[in-house]
Amino acid sequence: MDKEVGERIRHVRLDKGYTRDTLSMMSGVSEKYIFQIERQHTGFSVDILLKLTKALDSSCDYLLRGHTVFPYENEIIELIEKFEPNQLGKVYLMLSSLYEIMKRGDL
Repeated sequence: MDKEVGERIRHVRLDKGYTRDTLSMMSGVSEKYIFQIERQHTGFSVDILLKLTKALDSSCDYLLRGHTVFPYENEIIELIEKFEPNQLGKVYLMLSSLYEIMKRGDL
C-alpha cells in the first residue's frame, strides 16, 4: 500500500474537522483501526476504503492516488474501450487532431 494513502485519509479527516472518534461513528470502522491506517501500520480492504470514502465525502481515486478522476474521464475510457483494436490508431489520430484544433481555439 502506498504510504501516502493513510496520510491522505488523515488530511481529509482533519480538513473536515473530524476526530477519529467522529469518523469511526460515521464509517463504522473502529477508531483504533483508523489510527493504524493513518499511520500506515496496517492495510485495509476495499470495504473499509468505501466506508471511509463515504464518511469523508471523498473519492477512492483521491484517497488511493492523490487525485480525482476528471469529469467524463470514465465515460471517455468506456467509449474508447468499445472500439476494435484495429480502430484505435484512427481514434488516436482523430483525438489528436481535435486536441490541436481546440488548442488553437478554432472550436
